[in-house]
Amino acid sequence: MKIKRKVQKNLPQLIEWVWKNGMRNIQYVCDNFESKSVVFNNEGKSEFSEHYSYSPEDTFTVEVEEEIDEETKLGLLLDHFINPYGQHYVGNIYQNRSINDVLEENDEMEISTNSIHLFDKETKEFILIWRDGKLVE
Repeated sequence: MKIKRKVQKNLPQLIEWVWKNGMRNIQYVCDNFESKSVVFNNEGKSEFSEHYSYSPEDTFTVEVEEEIDEETKLGLLLDHFINPYGQHYVGNIYQNRSINDVLEENDEMEISTNSIHLFDKETKEFILIWRDGKLVE
């Protein structure tokens, strides 16, 4: 399954990521200072403003698409489960855990997991990522 998410990169990470992905004609604005940016021109070369200096603390937010599996550590997860008495619940919240972590913890408590959802910080919605024993397509 592929998901899109926003991540912060420092300047060397940003340059490496843009070059690795062959991106051109794009500008990234510094998270710390809106007037400071890096432009990647039509040849893919990086251009910097002569009016600003760049520091190791400068970060740039980029949207990445990544393949996830049951072992991938994810931000905020919410599960829907059935307890040993057959009652349905929504509500266990997990931070920086994998789908397998959630499943193992629920198995230890004799809880049957129906589905797992990932919280999208941008849309403020939960996205269904796992159901019926497998990742959602």
